[in-house]
Amino acid sequence: MRRAIGCAALALVAVMLQIVLVDRLPLPGGSRPDITLVLVVVLGLTQGPVTGMLTGFSGGLALDLTPPASHLIGEFALIFCVVGYGCGVLSGWLDGFAPRLVAALIAAGTGEAAVAATGMIVSDPGVTLAAVRHMLPAALLYDGLLCPVVLFFAVLASGRLAVRRAAAGPVQPAHLRFRTGRTARTGGLR
Repeated sequence: MRRAIGCAALALVAVMLQIVLVDRLPLPGGSRPDITLVLVVVLGLTQGPVTGMLTGFSGGLALDLTPPASHLIGEFALIFCVVGYGCGVLSGWLDGFAPRLVAALIAAGTGEAAVAATGMIVSDPGVTLAAVRHMLPAALLYDGLLCPVVLFFAVLASGRLAVRRAAAGPVQPAHLRFRTGRTARTGGLR
């Protein structure tokens, strides 16, 4: 649970970086990468469904509440929450960097398309079919370029955690210790 809260706080940092830095970059195509969405996707794929869902909800809600928000409050929270949970469920079936990268690219593209479709459905004034046709391909490209980098660092960080847990050694439950006659720390006979 502590890890999920830490990832949710990381999503808030991503929202601040998105608003303060990334949204001000003059990138070609008129669009920008959605670092919050990419972070939600990657954390869902590397940490599981609960972490993906909580990260998606907190990051999406933060995006919903930051000015100038001209869309419905909860729109990003719902989409990012579902995408994070879906990536977390999918993470149990994926093993290795390459399958996770393909899943991250597909999930980020699905998230961007869901944001555009939801904006058109609820008649968001800034989301028209012409704007989606113009900006969605660039957004998909930028998210696709960002996914491998964020996934690499997330796998590296979770790998370090796995190494720390493995170095501590397996802890044998007390009821098994007494049956086998072995101690939990040394693994030898008493």
